[in-house]
Amino acid sequence: MTTVRPLGLADGPAWAALFREATRTHPAAFITTAAEAEALTEDAIAARMDGDLLGAFDGAHLIGFGSLVRTDRPSLRHRAELGPLYAASRHHGKGAGQALMDALVAHARAHDVAWLDLWVAEENARARAFYRRNGFSDVARRPDAVRGADGPETDILMTRCLEAWAGRG
Repeated sequence: MTTVRPLGLADGPAWAALFREATRTHPAAFITTAAEAEALTEDAIAARMDGDLLGAFDGAHLIGFGSLVRTDRPSLRHRAELGPLYAASRHHGKGAGQALMDALVAHARAHDVAWLDLWVAEENARARAFYRRNGFSDVARRPDAVRGADGPETDILMTRCLEAWAGRG
């Protein structure tokens, strides 16, 4: 059974190891390169353990992570960006990603976030389908969003409303 909780300082090394694995095995899914992930310092890792980074665990073993990026700006506090969201490949289809998504949505709601936004590679059909199943809709397309080893990538902005929406704003 997968459990999800906020990551703390003691989880930093396990998160860093999984993040490094993720950037090596799925480089197109991250803006951070594998080289940048390898170069993370202890201080940089500790800074990520900020309460908005959640971990999925199989027993005591970290198998996935997801984060919210929130702002203190009053006019933008109702929105948060989701990502990165990652579950180790060996755990795909076993509920880890869904457990993370459910926990991130609950975490967002607990902090009065009304909208979740995310960017995903247009070519990442598996991720886009997962996000659609979780109530996200395509909003915009950004050509040449990221330039990686394979050239330019087009990203899709997806969003999900977490509150009853009556056309306000």
